[in-house]
Amino acid sequence: MMLNNKRVSRRLNLWYCGGQAFYFGVFCAVIGYASVFLLHRGFANSQIGMILAAGNLLAVIAQPWLASWSDAHPQIPLSRSVIIMGASMAAVLLLVVFVPMNKLILSVLLVLCIMILMILMALMNSLAFVYEPQGYRINYGVGRGLGSGFYALTSLIIGQMADCISPEIIPIMAVIFATLMTICIIFYRIPKNEMPAQKETVSKVSGSQMSFVQFIKTYRIYTIFLLGIVLVYLGHMFINDFMIQILTPLGATNSDMGTAISFAAILEVPVMFAFSKILKRVKCSAILKFSMVMFLAKHLITYLAVNMTMIYIAQGLQMFAYALMCPACVYYVNEVVNPKDLVKGQSMSNIATTAAGILASMMGGIMLDSVGVHTALLICTVLTGIGVIIVFMTVNKARKQA
Repeated sequence: MMLNNKRVSRRLNLWYCGGQAFYFGVFCAVIGYASVFLLHRGFANSQIGMILAAGNLLAVIAQPWLASWSDAHPQIPLSRSVIIMGASMAAVLLLVVFVPMNKLILSVLLVLCIMILMILMALMNSLAFVYEPQGYRINYGVGRGLGSGFYALTSLIIGQMADCISPEIIPIMAVIFATLMTICIIFYRIPKNEMPAQKETVSKVSGSQMSFVQFIKTYRIYTIFLLGIVLVYLGHMFINDFMIQILTPLGATNSDMGTAISFAAILEVPVMFAFSKILKRVKCSAILKFSMVMFLAKHLITYLAVNMTMIYIAQGLQMFAYALMCPACVYYVNEVVNPKDLVKGQSMSNIATTAAGILASMMGGIMLDSVGVHTALLICTVLTGIGVIIVFMTVNKARKQA
C-alpha cells in the first residue's frame, strides 16, 4: 500500500508541476507580453493599462463569489473548475488568433482572458493542498519553481520570436500553453481504485459559509497585512506590465526584454525548489520581511538604472523578492486562516495582488503618458517603501491571531 501511495503521490506531483509550468507559460504570453502585442496592434499606453486593469478588476469582483461557492461546496472537485476555466481561456485565445476583429472586440476578449488567468492563480495554489486529507503531499515549492523556470524559457523564446517573426506569435503560444495546462489538470487526480473513503476536498472540515465581509472582520490584521502586500506588489506589476516602455529609453529591444525577464525568472527556480527546506529553518514571517526589503531594493535600482547592466542587477534581486514572497504567502495563509476558509484565504491573497495589478495598470498607463517612465518608477518605489513598513508592522501579529 505504501508503494502505491508513493506512486500516486509522484504522479500527482508530476501533473501538478506540469499544470503550474504551463499556467505560467500562459501568464508570460498574456500578461508579460501584453504591451508588446498591444503596441503592435496600435494601442496607446493608457489603453493598454485600461485593458490590464479591467481584466484584474473583473477577477477581483468574481473571485469572492467563486471562493465562497467553492468553500461551501467541498464535494465538488476544485480541479473541475480549473479545467473548465482553462478550456474557456484557450477558446478565447483561439478567437484572438484566428478571427479578424477591431480594437474594441480584441479588448473585450483580452479582458476576459486576463480575468480568467488571474482567478486561476488562487485555484492553482489551492490545488496543491487538495489531497492532503487523503495523505498525499504536493510539493508546492517545486511546482511553483518549475512555473518560474518555464516562465523564463517562455519569455526568452517569445522575445526572440516577436523580433524575428512578429508579435502575432504571442497569442498562438498562449493557446498552446493553455491547452497543455488544462490537459495536466485533467490528469491531476487520484485513480478510482486508489481513492480513499474521503472525497476530494479543499477543506478538512465542513464547508465554510463565511462571507468575505465576515472574513475581513475575523482576520482584520491579516487584511491590513495584505494592504502592505498591495503597495509592494504594485511596483512589481508596473515593472512587469510596462517593461518594454522602461527599457526602450535605454536602447533595448523585445529580445532584450525577453532576456531580462527570463534572467529574473530562472533565478526564482532554485529558491522555490528549496523553499520547503528554507521554511523548516526560518519562520514564514521572517521570510516575508526579507522579501519585502528585496522588493524595495529591486524597485529602487530599477528607478536609478541608466543602462541594461543595472536592469540585470535589479532583475537578479527577483530571487530574493518574488521568489520568496510567492510561496511564503501561500504557506502563510495556511498559518493564519482556518482550514474551512482555505480557498477564501488564498483568494484574499490573490485579490490583494490582483488589486495591485489593477492599480499598476491604471496608474501606470496614465503616468507613462503624463509624467514619463522615470517619475512613474519613483512613485512606485515610494509606495513600495510604505508597503514594506505596513508588512513589518503586521506580519507577526497576523500569525498570532489564527
